[in-house]
Amino acid sequence: MLYQKGDGEPTFVIVEFADYLCPHCKVAYPTLHAFTDAHPSSRLIFKPFPLDGKCNKAIPHAGDGYRCKLAALSLCSEQVGKKGWAAHQWIFDHQETLPGLGKWNDTVKEVAQELQLNEGDLTQCVDSDAIYDKIQASANEGAKAQVPGTPAIFVNNKSLPGGAFLPILQGLYTKVMSN
Repeated sequence: MLYQKGDGEPTFVIVEFADYLCPHCKVAYPTLHAFTDAHPSSRLIFKPFPLDGKCNKAIPHAGDGYRCKLAALSLCSEQVGKKGWAAHQWIFDHQETLPGLGKWNDTVKEVAQELQLNEGDLTQCVDSDAIYDKIQASANEGAKAQVPGTPAIFVNNKSLPGGAFLPILQGLYTKVMSN
């Protein structure tokens, strides 16, 4: 589990595999977070699935590694200061204006400042092999689950096509809670 939202023993566990440059993932994140906030018996677990073969062997083509670095930035924000969800939101909120690899250090600096994280610790984590091992493990898990694309939503270990839409989540939640 990379990071999660929700406490206690949930009866409704949502796992999201996502890529930070995926526009559909950006649309899904507020719905998933609002749903989890409104349903105390639910938990949201985020797992990166970068659509880049540099860090995800399930993807046949290697990109420039930027998607991998964004996943690392999010995971490292959690590891360094328990601010993974804040980084998650920041990345999606800035998706259209992210400067790319050419200004990567500026992105790390801005995230560190806005989230009040130590920039040196964040950079060291993002550049570590250990974080890329975590990303690859998450991607392998997604590949094993046959993630067809992003976002891929699973509830209680079962794929939920359309799970990023509130009526579908609510319908399944009602069904699960009535059993």
